[in-house]
Amino acid sequence: MGDTHGGFRTVNVLTACARRAIDVDTQIRRV
Repeated sequence: MGDTHGGFRTVNVLTACARRAIDVDTQIRRV
């Protein structure tokens, strides 16, 4: 269970980074 939870947390961090990168890319294209 602990290992699965750690993997899920890693996925959340990667997803957050991906969303931030997409948001920044959108702002750059908008300007």
